[in-house]
Amino acid sequence: MFFFPENGVFLPETYCNYTCFEKKANYNFTQNSKNGTEQTVFYLCRCDGKITCSVPASNSVFSDPCVNTYKYLSMRYTCTTETSVTCEGSTAVLTCGSGVLKIDSANYGRTDPTTCSAGRPTSQITKTDCYSSNTLSVVKTRSVCDGKTTCSVPASNSVFSDPCVNTYKFLIIKYFCAVEL
Repeated sequence: MFFFPENGVFLPETYCNYTCFEKKANYNFTQNSKNGTEQTVFYLCRCDGKITCSVPASNSVFSDPCVNTYKYLSMRYTCTTETSVTCEGSTAVLTCGSGVLKIDSANYGRTDPTTCSAGRPTSQITKTDCYSSNTLSVVKTRSVCDGKTTCSVPASNSVFSDPCVNTYKFLIIKYFCAVEL
């Protein structure tokens, strides 16, 4: 069984459901169970913080709660991302303590009137539909963030062009730290 979270990395719950069709529905292997506990916890830890995860759905891993019955494995997981917000004229520094950077989304512009607004005249922060169409590709490729342990990205018109003249902008980057399986 392979899992590919849409955004972020795996943060598995503390149990898996190994469900028997029309028999013992939602047979839970929790940390208190006798059957398969060590293997279940092993696979949960193996998936923790990963981009993709492979868990064999087999009796040899999770024991056999329903003999001679077809079963399937159902895992619950949560995907998380970090968010970096950098005001125009400053530099975003993205760092992964372990693993490498994977950029999920990015925008240089202005999408709300409050972020990076301190000390700015109202005329510079009221336009909130400001998007630089090349932000994601610049952050991923030109500044070489994807796959690195750290990178710096200046929040400036010279890097992303000026998507909204006379508007004070900010760079927002959503990313996660991927650990190889």
